[in-house]
Amino acid sequence: MSHSMVSGAPVPGSRGGLPGMGMTGERRPAFGELLRRHREAAGLTQEELAEMAGLTAKGIGALERGERQRPYAHTVRRLAEALRLGDAARSLFQGAARGQEFGPPASPADFPLPPTPLVGRTHDMTALCRLLGCDGVRLLTLTGPGGVGKTRLAFAVARDVGERTETTLVPMSLAMVRDPALVAPTIARALGLREEGGPPLVTRLAADLRDRPMLLVLDNFEQVIDAAPLVAGLLAACPRLTAIVTSRAPLRISGEQEFAVRPLPVPDAVSAQPDDLVARSAAVALFVQRARATRPGFELTTDNAPAVAEICRRLDGLPLALELAAARLKMFTPWALLARLGRACGYTSLRVLTGGGRDLPARLRTMRSAIAWSYDLLTAAEQAAFRCLSAFDGACTAQALRAIGPAIGMPAVQFGESDVFDLLSSLVDKSLVHVVEAPGGGEPHFTMLNVMRDYGWECLHARGELHLSPWEHTPWPGRAALSQPALG
Repeated sequence: MSHSMVSGAPVPGSRGGLPGMGMTGERRPAFGELLRRHREAAGLTQEELAEMAGLTAKGIGALERGERQRPYAHTVRRLAEALRLGDAARSLFQGAARGQEFGPPASPADFPLPPTPLVGRTHDMTALCRLLGCDGVRLLTLTGPGGVGKTRLAFAVARDVGERTETTLVPMSLAMVRDPALVAPTIARALGLREEGGPPLVTRLAADLRDRPMLLVLDNFEQVIDAAPLVAGLLAACPRLTAIVTSRAPLRISGEQEFAVRPLPVPDAVSAQPDDLVARSAAVALFVQRARATRPGFELTTDNAPAVAEICRRLDGLPLALELAAARLKMFTPWALLARLGRACGYTSLRVLTGGGRDLPARLRTMRSAIAWSYDLLTAAEQAAFRCLSAFDGACTAQALRAIGPAIGMPAVQFGESDVFDLLSSLVDKSLVHVVEAPGGGEPHFTMLNVMRDYGWECLHARGELHLSPWEHTPWPGRAALSQPALG
């Protein structure tokens, strides 16, 4: 078995084959070539990497050209930190700096584990492994909002596949890739293929993958969604190739099996007794786990359990939001934290949900950044529809959404009946809005997670489209009137 799972940039050369040889027979790259591959996979220029590592662009260039073949240990350490290399990639990187050849691919025991247990995903793991195994799915797309845990779940499933089969795993993050045309070169670099003359790169990729049992994990595909035909072409040409994709929107290509990753179940409002709250709610279990990392010895009590349950409901069980909120218990009691998650005291919840770990990508260090990543990928019309929808306390119909633009100072936003359904459908596809079945099978209703609504409120307020602060205690008069027909 040969496989590797590395956080951050893909590891060149992490695949099957003879030690010291790539898939096409060439020797594995020296340190300078490896540095260049990692830098380009991260989407950085020499100048940008130099600034992040506290080095000079001239020095980076000398290393990549092989003019300096034995860099100082502290230089290698700074580069590895700036490139955000995982443990296995860092080991290979440091070995290359010492003049060592790349060794064979990592063994199962070397497969990097997440720093904390995966909470509340047992059923999802079972379902996904069944799809890849018994059901023979070859393209599995995990969709969901930012911060729901798609990446961790995809990597956990890939690890399970690698441990049970002879499949080679090739994981790669596409978060730094913004041009769909660069997806093929990124995959090629992960496989160790040189970008040189001869047949087109896609043709060479297909030839190299055709007879190999391989699982590609393509993380963060939403901003390069136009590269979906590339994935379809590789799967069609390579019968032993499987792909797990994480994206905030489906690829919409033949053979795709979409799996919507949902937030964790939250406790019901009937009982909030501390004795079984963790067992009954994965959201509470995650919150308590992360709270103890900040406040060792934190326990649920009869006093704080209702507040913790309400925090989990207020955050809709969204894992990233729960983790960011739990970290705030270093300063606040659960009741004080809950007060700051409402629209009061001059805050929306996004003012509190900050301070994510330094090992997280920048887009996941605050809840606002996680939502902005998706919002910025929308068209202007989709953004307008998103902001309009955020003005409702709960679910609304398409008819109510069409009416709200002029009511909140957006007279330029006039949606036709077909247009608004297309926009809402697109927002549902992109994991920003979800459909609620209306009682009696009436018109579909649309709503969003509370943190999404808070982001939309902030956008409305910042753009002058809402003339009442989102944290006002007095309800906005227009909201109740517009919500009433929506809820039937």
